[in-house]
Amino acid sequence: AAHRIRVRVLLQLERQRTQIAMDLHDEIGSGLGSIGILSSVAASQIIPEDQRQQMSQRIAETAGELGTSLTDIVWSLRADPTTLEGLAFHLTRRAEGLFANDGTQLTTKFPDDWQSINLSLAARRNVLLIAVESLHNVAKHAQAENVTLLFAPAAGGKWLMRIEDNG
Repeated sequence: AAHRIRVRVLLQLERQRTQIAMDLHDEIGSGLGSIGILSSVAASQIIPEDQRQQMSQRIAETAGELGTSLTDIVWSLRADPTTLEGLAFHLTRRAEGLFANDGTQLTTKFPDDWQSINLSLAARRNVLLIAVESLHNVAKHAQAENVTLLFAPAAGGKWLMRIEDNG
């Protein structure tokens, strides 16, 4: 019985490692591929200078996004326990970076008293991915003036995370 439990735990860890490796490959690999293509085109003497500058800007943006994505992946894999409150404040910093230069007002609505809820690696990773994708969609597509990140206790000991915008 102990051996079966140990094997089950090891298999679960291996699945998580595989998923993380796939995430890194997808996120970092596609971004580096884009940087490679853009830099090759930008190095060409055929294109006008204004297009070269636009491509250089896109390269810089892509590199910045890759750095932020890598930071998120490493943050989600930290060995120390992460609380729901810690996740909320990590998402706040992430959102502040996304909306810093476009005039969108970010508002957070958090409880005054956080329960000490430690998140499992899987929960931390999944909630982070969902929230970051939602924030990116708002930043890229919503043309919102106001964005709200809300964490609130819900019935039955559950928690609600909501990202709202007026775009």
